[in-house]
Amino acid sequence: MSERILAGRALPALLLLASLVLAACASAPAARPQAALSERLPVFWADERFAEDTGAQMKGELALALSEDMEQFAQRSLVPMASRIGGPQALFSALFERGRVVVEYSSDYTRNASEAWSARRGNCLSLALMTAAYARRLGVEPHFHLVRTPNVWSRGERLNFLVRHVNVTLVGDGSDGSVLAAPGSQGLTVDFVPPNRRIREVVKEISEATVLAMYLNNLASEAMDGGRYDQSYQLVKQALLRDPALPEAYNTLGLVLQRRGATDKAEAALRQSLALAPEGVAALSNLLALLEQRGGAAAQAELPQLRERLAAVQPRAPFADFDAGEVALAQGDAEGALAAFLRQREVTGDDARIEQMLATSYARLGRFSEARDALRLALEYSDNEGQRHELSAKKKLLLQARAQQP
Repeated sequence: MSERILAGRALPALLLLASLVLAACASAPAARPQAALSERLPVFWADERFAEDTGAQMKGELALALSEDMEQFAQRSLVPMASRIGGPQALFSALFERGRVVVEYSSDYTRNASEAWSARRGNCLSLALMTAAYARRLGVEPHFHLVRTPNVWSRGERLNFLVRHVNVTLVGDGSDGSVLAAPGSQGLTVDFVPPNRRIREVVKEISEATVLAMYLNNLASEAMDGGRYDQSYQLVKQALLRDPALPEAYNTLGLVLQRRGATDKAEAALRQSLALAPEGVAALSNLLALLEQRGGAAAQAELPQLRERLAAVQPRAPFADFDAGEVALAQGDAEGALAAFLRQREVTGDDARIEQMLATSYARLGRFSEARDALRLALEYSDNEGQRHELSAKKKLLLQARAQQP
């Protein structure tokens, strides 16, 4: 995952937009607003409603740490190569040796640098952290970038995620023979992009503090998706302590506070998210849902304005047709489900879960050849190892069912 932003989903699930990217590197004019936001953070805390998690602070400190295995690889391969061709090129060659990516993109969950290297897989944020950790070991300065892509949505167990993209550019200092330190040089960009997200445009450099805040916010979002609310709260607190101007973290905080009944503070956190990013679709969706549930004259009076603002940035819920398809399947209407999932595919594009549901719809209609093709596409689009196992098992069952047909 790259940047994950939790967003609206049909009830009873709550909404969340947990994002991994935000502001540019802090500059002198931004120092006072950052300080003011930092001083205000205690207003949003509700420690009495959550158990402590002593490991939350360590998560951020370990994000860029090299493991013993990474250090051995650096000494054995990277350092000697860097002495010949420069640190940036050495690291790039090691990660993409002979055109083959040594590590794979995977959207299953967010890993730190050492976890990504150990698994040889991770989302774009995890792989950017891993690359940056190795770069620092070689004396190369990593520069993180927020990358603009068309909105890409994914579904968790309880939440929807708006996925954004982060990459890292390596800039040598010239001491290792690197030519990337020349004035005006943009360095060597290392980018791990899923095959279905090739169109991209770098729009902003972001600071390491922001990247670490995004990492912690991702972990908080994933913990919330798994129902681990105490852990989610402590992680998002750490995210905001690192970057008190990260809108997505206030959105995550608002949702976890709402889950524990701290409605007033949840509303305040969501409004802070919108103050920092007025068109934030997740915070708009979540604030709208909170006020609808809360009731009261003041809340009801604000709802039309919020609905109008949300409609301007998101005219239709990202998985409206997917939800309709699931309802149709549950009601035994495979034709209606198929039509809904096909509409969702037009909106979302290449998506393993949509193809899986299309396969289910086709199979219930006895259209086994089309079901097989949909499962093939689901396997092709999937970047989640657990999901691939599930899809492979379903493909075997489908072939067995087809063989039993008269």
